[in-house]
Amino acid sequence: MIKKFFVRHHIEIFLILIITSIFLLNFGLYHYDYRFPLHADDWIHISVANDVTTGRTINELDPYFNENIMFYPRGFHVMLAEISKMSGLDMVDIARFFPAVFQSILALSIFLLLKKIVHPYAGLFGAFAVITLRTHPTILGPALLVPLNFGLILVPVMLYFFIRGYETKKPVWFFLGMSIWFVIFSFHFSSFIITTFIGVISLTEIAFLKERMKAMKAILISGVAFAVLMALFMIRFYKTDIIKTITGLVQSSGSIIISPFSPLFLVNYLIAGFALIGLIYLLTRYKVGHVTILGWTIFIFFDLYLFFQSGGTFISYERSVFYATEVLIILGAIGLYYVADFFRTYPKGLKYIPIIIFCSVLLLSFYVNVYEGRTYIYHLISEEQFQTYKWLGENYGGSKFLTNHLHSLSLPYFHLKPVQVSPMHAVPTGAFSEFGQDYYTRDVDYLYEKMKKYDATLIYAVGLDPERFEKVYDNPPIYRIK
Repeated sequence: MIKKFFVRHHIEIFLILIITSIFLLNFGLYHYDYRFPLHADDWIHISVANDVTTGRTINELDPYFNENIMFYPRGFHVMLAEISKMSGLDMVDIARFFPAVFQSILALSIFLLLKKIVHPYAGLFGAFAVITLRTHPTILGPALLVPLNFGLILVPVMLYFFIRGYETKKPVWFFLGMSIWFVIFSFHFSSFIITTFIGVISLTEIAFLKERMKAMKAILISGVAFAVLMALFMIRFYKTDIIKTITGLVQSSGSIIISPFSPLFLVNYLIAGFALIGLIYLLTRYKVGHVTILGWTIFIFFDLYLFFQSGGTFISYERSVFYATEVLIILGAIGLYYVADFFRTYPKGLKYIPIIIFCSVLLLSFYVNVYEGRTYIYHLISEEQFQTYKWLGENYGGSKFLTNHLHSLSLPYFHLKPVQVSPMHAVPTGAFSEFGQDYYTRDVDYLYEKMKKYDATLIYAVGLDPERFEKVYDNPPIYRIK
């Protein structure tokens, strides 16, 4: 009885085990013993989402510059706000638990795509390989609560719908794929640029279909329906400046990275080796979806090639490298399936050799990439500092707070306006040259005048002049300018 159940449902059983393991490893290694966001971007996104939750509106002000219009897709923040509303979790808890949820869903989306275009076993191999994805402060990763991770989930989902459309010639699948494409636009611009190119490339699937006209008719019908829906959307939000949207989309491209990371930094050479075999498999055995994956591969590695040749890319390098890694995982899973299928006729003791080698090296890669790689991650604030800033936000909400770089990144979440004293990341740095050094050299007189100039109310310091500064919090010492 149990054996029959296992034989009938072994795919589902292994998939559940893989997804559960990914969730537990992500949460256990990164978030179990530290309950706060791990990265500046996490704090930025939960701060914006918190504005949506508490203000019941989408605040157009940048949480760091405060007076500048913030250009960033707000779909991710609205989704976080809805998750908070429905679950009762605050944003800090969401930043703690949901990176693991998103990485688990990423494994599921890769499984579904590979199951459709190759075989369920290839899907399991791809889902398992997701555990090796590394997190790094420069290029982000699955341990963080960032839109990139949701973009990685939605690309395989969009392609799954398109491939179903090419197979069935039914408009509903193309319409669903286009809808996912729009969701990606509202979540993450780099992902949107990638999916736009991949979606256009996928149209070449039509040339390999027997009923080309039927597929083209289905695409046309779904395209018209989608265009009507988008027109209604634009009419509803007619105040949106389309030129600003397009300009911001263009500005979101380009690279800010100084030391490039290879996709192999995120996975390993074994996956790359199997990916080469997977590439050969796609070229020699056509099935609907193969051309789309090939197009994805060509585009993303051409984008990386452009970076190394001229320093320019369609999207920022540190984002495209993750999509190169994702397609490497997909191709690697296909390659392993092809090799395992070749060994299928071997004696029972030998036919599992490729799978055993693959899984063993992946576990080793997991240890190097993820377990040892945790040393790159730093903790921005402590529990004590969290409680301090929470109290300050409740009692001095809206005040400008002079503090160091790492602490300043978390302040907008507490409705405090940061004025940092070390130049770095997205926090305003214009004031640093004027009084950052005075903060460290303890020139209190000059610092007092500059705080007046910049209308900074609070300061994180020790032993300030009681005639000009009033201590409002003891440990750590926080002063308010008189």
